[in-house]
Amino acid sequence: MLLSLPWTARAEDAVDAEAFCRKAGRNQAIFEMAMTKATAQAASAAGAVSCSWTFKPIDKPEIVVTLDSKLFAAPVEAWQAILVARLPDNHRGKKIEPLKIGDDALSRSTPEHGPVKQFEIEAAKGRRHFLLTVRPHDPAGELSYRITGASIEFLRAGIAGL
Repeated sequence: MLLSLPWTARAEDAVDAEAFCRKAGRNQAIFEMAMTKATAQAASAAGAVSCSWTFKPIDKPEIVVTLDSKLFAAPVEAWQAILVARLPDNHRGKKIEPLKIGDDALSRSTPEHGPVKQFEIEAAKGRRHFLLTVRPHDPAGELSYRITGASIEFLRAGIAGL
């Protein structure tokens, strides 16, 4: 059972989406690719932000990196979201691995007959919950292990300064 606390938005919960995404994406050089597009969008919920970056490797199709973040009423709720993501019903067909990012984190990869088609990292730091999704722009594309490893470091560095 998830703990649900009464919560109203506070002034300090307001987030400048562009500044948030700039801080979160400051380690984009880890991908060793040219960034072709970046977007930042604030969601309707207080403290919720969505960032997206598109990177173009020299010899491969583009990859799209999306970071969705939301703010919970209490740190325990963000941590519980990670615990719920570890439940077997929530990751059927995906490979789950624990990570040491923020207060708690995990990675989910979606392999299709060998190659990884989508890679997700879910993390919690304080009251903030993060979901980083990395996928090839072309549905027929795949992600290398170098890209998945770089994704972990990208998020680790990105949330360290938030």
